[in-house]
Amino acid sequence: MPIRGVALVKRLLISTLLALGCLIQSSTAEPWQERLHSHAFYTLDFTYSDTDLGLVSNALESRSYEEDSGALNNSLIGGQLEFQLSDNLSSFLQGKAFFDRDDDTKTTLDWAYFSYDFGDDITIRGGQFLVPLLQGTELRSISYSRLWARPLIPVDGANGFHEHTGLEVLKHIQQGFNSWHIQLSTGKPAHKEEDGEIDSRNMQLMAVRYQADNFWLRAALLHGEFTVRDGDDEVLDDSADVFMNALESEFTLGSYVLNLGYASSDSDITVNGSIYYASLGLQMGHITPFIYGSTSREHYDNYNEPPPPGFDDGNGPELPDPAPPPPGPPPDDDDRIRDGNYDVNSVAIGVRWHAGEGYGFKVQLENIEQKNSAGVDTDDPTNDGNTLTILFEGVF
Repeated sequence: MPIRGVALVKRLLISTLLALGCLIQSSTAEPWQERLHSHAFYTLDFTYSDTDLGLVSNALESRSYEEDSGALNNSLIGGQLEFQLSDNLSSFLQGKAFFDRDDDTKTTLDWAYFSYDFGDDITIRGGQFLVPLLQGTELRSISYSRLWARPLIPVDGANGFHEHTGLEVLKHIQQGFNSWHIQLSTGKPAHKEEDGEIDSRNMQLMAVRYQADNFWLRAALLHGEFTVRDGDDEVLDDSADVFMNALESEFTLGSYVLNLGYASSDSDITVNGSIYYASLGLQMGHITPFIYGSTSREHYDNYNEPPPPGFDDGNGPELPDPAPPPPGPPPDDDDRIRDGNYDVNSVAIGVRWHAGEGYGFKVQLENIEQKNSAGVDTDDPTNDGNTLTILFEGVF
């Protein structure tokens, strides 16, 4: 969807939510103040890096840190509004404000939807959502909701979509002390980059979560379809496919909390991605020390398949076989994407202090190793380095 079209949809959703809220409020005797629920969340993040280093923030923004420097630009503030329009119908908005790459204030709307409760633990929602491939995708902006200083997922989950406009069906099944949560989603997603060569078309997702007394397990499958264009806006592939999957779990073993997660993508033409993580925390009252390790990978193999004619895959034009010597000097190999991987490996130790109801502190020391064997051109440094992060966070 073009960027202007996405903005129009967002404005239309917000206007419709407000108009419908006023209409229903005028027809009921119950004061609107009793049906409006609001919450806010915030993260004050100071991060120090001992080398030139690139990171991904809670707000999905890339951050570039210079050697021996610290900054507060990974901080954010956000809010939620839920309005109960009737016994079964409600509306929900959530957004946030943060600093962008140029240190200017930026705002985003992450959710804007209607929700209708059909009874029998079945709910249908329509509007704009974050794509719920990994559970952390939906919670990543609210640092208070997780143990670690930063989300243990890359900017795009496994690879590709970030948000979508469409429908979701939620079903809850209670079986004694155990329960199942089923989530079905469909709609038109927005690609992670404002890239004129990629135009997302549709998406279908199914996620199932099983909750037991001392653990939960969640699995998700996603299929997406997108159009690929060349630099002259000619359609090269009108129905390219991407398949993603994710598996996550949390186990509580006495005072220990173990988190495990995995996601991957298999895509036509565009790059594939994967993420693995594991974390162990020890609950000691209000103090929880933790350790984790994660690795994310983007795999480049001529963009996985021979691209359609005319598609610039970064490897230069195809030459006849046998290929004659190209005229002029050979191309600079540093300017070409080679077969290989772009890996980011991370190991961290830290501690979270739940200081009071609704707020807490975190301190995290992290070693980051980046291997760019594919020669991918990035806007941020891809060096190895260490970071120290101190967080003050909360919800109210």
